[in-house]
Amino acid sequence: MYYILLLIKGGLGRIPLYWPNTFFLSGLVSFAVAVYTGGLGLVTFPIASIVSLVRRVEGRQRPWYAIDLVYAVALPIMTYFIRNFITVALLSLLTFVVIGVPRGFGPGFKTIYSRAYPVGSSLARVTLVIAVILSLIGVSVLDVLHLLFIGFIAVIMSVLCIPMLIPGILWFSMRFYGVVGYEIPTLLFISALLRALYFLAGHVLVAASLLLVFIAYLEVAISYLSGRRVQVL
Repeated sequence: MYYILLLIKGGLGRIPLYWPNTFFLSGLVSFAVAVYTGGLGLVTFPIASIVSLVRRVEGRQRPWYAIDLVYAVALPIMTYFIRNFITVALLSLLTFVVIGVPRGFGPGFKTIYSRAYPVGSSLARVTLVIAVILSLIGVSVLDVLHLLFIGFIAVIMSVLCIPMLIPGILWFSMRFYGVVGYEIPTLLFISALLRALYFLAGHVLVAASLLLVFIAYLEVAISYLSGRRVQVL
């Protein structure tokens, strides 16, 4: 609650730099709703945080009031009704609309830390579309939420937080990120899709899904082990 009050007091407003905090604030309120109702609604908090990060990283910080405010207000409500398949479809669709489709990625996304971001960002958006479809055809809410956790949240984390934010915070430098970098979010995306479609072939798809996650985790670990701390005087 204290963090929510701080954001309301000084972290919001018409300044474009601050506007994405609106989604984070909505995520905090949604988290409180999820704790109250217990369980599945917890997915909305990391989704809201990622929406805030994506809008900043892709340089689209200016408000889209008609869309953004609807999403920010609706997120806690959707959290309360998250067990309904229509709610999950709506959550996925609105999240896709709010982050939008980037016109392109500039030269800043070609370093070893950021070159995987365009791929991961695109795959995460595809995951949202797939989540809408699976929800509407009657796939279990739990399975679709799992798809969002791995195919959207984990994919974005693998190309944004793990290679860029965490090293920047810890003053840590990596010599490389994955073999080429693109395969890490791709492995996670395929893993999420296999897990969501496990009802087609049973536990074989679940085993394959876990194997792909393990490979992605191994690549991240090796990438981190290749690095070193940056000395700050």
